[in-house]
Amino acid sequence: MATLGATSSTATFPGVAFPVGSIYLAVVSTDPATLLGYGTWAAIGAGRVLVGLDSGDANFDTVEETGGAKTVASSAQTFTGTASTVVVNHTHTVTISAGTTDGTWASFDSSTTSGTGHNYTTSNPDSGGANSYTPAGTNAAGAATSVVQPYFVCYMWKRTA
Repeated sequence: MATLGATSSTATFPGVAFPVGSIYLAVVSTDPATLLGYGTWAAIGAGRVLVGLDSGDANFDTVEETGGAKTVASSAQTFTGTASTVVVNHTHTVTISAGTTDGTWASFDSSTTSGTGHNYTTSNPDSGGANSYTPAGTNAAGAATSVVQPYFVCYMWKRTA
């Protein structure tokens, strides 16, 4: 196989810089055969990112293997904004003690337990304990979640001949 020397060029040894099986990345759409003046090139990886081979991972253990998805269906609940009603049904009781010896009402002091007291009970909220709210999502499983990683778009070519 010919190699480039200090004064050699790809014109002297066409195809040496990108042998068959090489990948060429560019930000122009021109076929590398036109740009470089040699080889047969095929566009590859449309809409995909490149990942290095990892023989220990079944997803990445074969050259030119493809996989993955832009979105996945959630098995857990995600939320998209469906209105719901929650029944709270609880009450609050406040005891107000007189706290004085002449029977007049004094300001409430939760540490005062002397004297006679009066209980006041209220529902929360006044509508009988039901409260409506809209969550920031949906309670339906299976909603699509984006899993697109950060990316940089370019043209990818593989030399085939």
